[in-house]
Amino acid sequence: MINILLADDHPLILKGTSDYIQSLGYTIIGTYTNGLEAYNNIKLKTPDIAILDISMPGLDGLEIAKKMLQTNISTKVILLTMHKEISFFREAQLLDVKGYLLKDFAIEELANCIEIVLNNKIYFSNQLNFKAEKENEIWKDKLTTTEQKILFEIASQKTSKEISNTFFISDRTVETHRRNIIRKLDIPNERNALFLWCLTNIAV
Repeated sequence: MINILLADDHPLILKGTSDYIQSLGYTIIGTYTNGLEAYNNIKLKTPDIAILDISMPGLDGLEIAKKMLQTNISTKVILLTMHKEISFFREAQLLDVKGYLLKDFAIEELANCIEIVLNNKIYFSNQLNFKAEKENEIWKDKLTTTEQKILFEIASQKTSKEISNTFFISDRTVETHRRNIIRKLDIPNERNALFLWCLTNIAV
């Protein structure tokens, strides 16, 4: 039996999503309109999947995902949101979110998303259109996944200490990744050169 927890601060959306998921044969073990309450119950009940809105009182969906990552909660997160901005999407990727769906297309994609996530794969909505950004991101092929994540954090003006806390690695390891990124992308080894490169090449 697959257990799913839902959180959305719009009661009608919450009810409709719950009814639809139950019609697919899954068990809803809790619905919440407050993010902090949702997080506390994720810790308590450890559902297979938590489907979360991004914008909620208490804690938003991304904050919940970050806390889950920091505390090694095994529940898989799917974000169901109105946010189409690439900055939200990228942060979700960094926080190990397994699914990212737009509410406008939820009925079309949610069943497939849940099935894919349950099979330990990642599903991001087909309606997300970042083609222009992708064409300008050939540099990604030169970096490992970890280096890409750290580069996005640098682009968000995070310090090495903040990055090390996010990924549970040492400051020295972050600095090693910085040097490797600079070398692989052929960035001048000058003060702030890496951050200036991010400003030009990465939208956050």
